[in-house]
Amino acid sequence: MKKYIRILIAAIIGSAAVVEYIFYSDGHTAVNATVYYTSLCLAFFLAVGLPPKGARSRGFQYFLMGSVLAISLMFVLFDNRGLRFTNGAVILLLMGFLFLERIDVKRCGVGQNGFLPEVILGYILRPFVCLADPVKEGIEVFSKKTGEGETAKKRIGIILIQIGIAILVGIPVVFILAIILMSSDPVFADWFSGFYNFFKELFSVRAIVRGILTFVLLPFSASVLFSYVNRRVFFQNFSDALEKKPLRIPGFSAVTLLVLINALYLVYAMIQSVYLFGAWAENLPGNLTYAQYARQGFFELAFISAINAFMILIAIRYTKREGRVGHTIRCLSVLLILLSFVQLFSAFRRMTLYIRAYGLSEDRFLVSSFIILLGVLFILLGIREFSEHFPLLKVSLVAGVLALILVNVCVPGRIVANYNINRYLQDELKSLDTRYLQRLSSDSLIVLLENEKELRETGDETVTESMDDVHEFICVYYLGEENSDYEHSDHRYDSHEVGSYREAMEQSWKGFNLSKHRLMMISGKD
Repeated sequence: MKKYIRILIAAIIGSAAVVEYIFYSDGHTAVNATVYYTSLCLAFFLAVGLPPKGARSRGFQYFLMGSVLAISLMFVLFDNRGLRFTNGAVILLLMGFLFLERIDVKRCGVGQNGFLPEVILGYILRPFVCLADPVKEGIEVFSKKTGEGETAKKRIGIILIQIGIAILVGIPVVFILAIILMSSDPVFADWFSGFYNFFKELFSVRAIVRGILTFVLLPFSASVLFSYVNRRVFFQNFSDALEKKPLRIPGFSAVTLLVLINALYLVYAMIQSVYLFGAWAENLPGNLTYAQYARQGFFELAFISAINAFMILIAIRYTKREGRVGHTIRCLSVLLILLSFVQLFSAFRRMTLYIRAYGLSEDRFLVSSFIILLGVLFILLGIREFSEHFPLLKVSLVAGVLALILVNVCVPGRIVANYNINRYLQDELKSLDTRYLQRLSSDSLIVLLENEKELRETGDETVTESMDDVHEFICVYYLGEENSDYEHSDHRYDSHEVGSYREAMEQSWKGFNLSKHRLMMISGKD
């Protein structure tokens, strides 16, 4: 009975978290996002339990758990708007991995056949496949014949249910009686006013609608939890079939394909060696500009690198590595990894030239970080080529998660603002786009205020006027001071929010963000 009640309580927590975040977040993506993802993890582990001692990959499960909590904290600590979607998507994916690892179903963990389809199918099917399980198991729990000890526990459970029903009925009655008593006695009304306001909010239309939505979503939340508790999986049979009859690519076909691709990449590498490192380095041919050079090359090279990684994975998984043909495939795969590094370096070099000419932006910072992560992943692929037992997918997942956390902690808005302002003050950048920094994030605005004195001392009238514009922007959209003459009203501090940050915080705690709060406090002191 305890387990059953624990699962139902967890289902209520999960359902309430979904209702609160999806329907009542008021456009904010801040502390409420942290509370939302934390509540989902709390509901799951309340129902299923923490990883027991001696469990398979217990340490990895705790790493996934810590990663979910760490990334969710980024929503409240920093104002990294460009990473919001990525952070949310990665958290949902990690929670799917974590939950599968926790129920410990054979060959459904990270790195096993079919684990990713299992996660995707789980998000689609789990809210529906176990809708009847809470009712069936509830009937079994409260109707099965038990011993004397279990009978006593059941009796206690029934008593608690009776008390709960009485409370639900009694609170409205007490509330109505209290209103009548307050109207009859001013002293009692003054003493009871705090409780009255509390109950008034508790039974407001908004709160009642919340309760109704939570109750509507409750069966689906319970279905998800019961599916995990009962260790339901959906991709297991297909995974078994793949294991019994593994696909194999003919060795000579793999060798021929890899030779053709490597030959093309060798030609490309020779051209790049002259173009990037030789006498023509940094000399762009024809009428190409830095912008055209970087934009026309990076995304194509990143896409090719992704294709290369996929081909290497296919070669590792679906080709035999024994005998001369197998060793040839291994050598060609290693050569493909080395040539991929040339392409990655070329892409990074292009982006470096672009940043040097036009300054740093959030997109350029994230792109450069992604190139470095791809380089790490190719190193891991190289290790896997020489070690068959190397847990490639798990280590790659760890590297990707740590990279995302590191990028968040670096705070792209702050790095972009510091880089561009320092280069401008050193006369290495012709102009400073303060309008871009203004709408980038709260962290970039803080850097602008910290360097305001040096920027005004440059004597550049454009920069001086733009700093005045920055102060007006902060006054309107952070401090809530009315200024009808402000021209750039479309550049709100958050595209989902209306009004100022101070006004939003006075109405609800959900939008609290440390970076925005710091900016408001710094601006208030000024």
